[in-house]
Amino acid sequence: MLHAAFREKVWCPTYCLMPDHLHLVWMGMRRESDQFNAMRFLRRQLGPMLKPYKFQHQAHDHVLREDEPGVPFDPERALQNAPQREGSFFKVPPVLDQGSGA
Repeated sequence: MLHAAFREKVWCPTYCLMPDHLHLVWMGMRRESDQFNAMRFLRRQLGPMLKPYKFQHQAHDHVLREDEPGVPFDPERALQNAPQREGSFFKVPPVLDQGSGA
């Protein structure tokens, strides 16, 4: 990940490794930063190490914007809704609705 970040002038302030996928937050550090190339490079480097498993064909991306609606949960509430390990699997709780207080 560090190699990809350095090559494409991006910073990854946070990431989350899940049992079957990963989440990354890339931030461009220069005008010429290229998050697409950073991810492509990372996928090419990690792919052979993951065999026999492989990445899905198309990565999903979403640009985080300040003007998006919604307020993030506070950390305590987010952790209450985190998947819990049950043996070799994770039990995913229902999605919390910010308005319902669930």
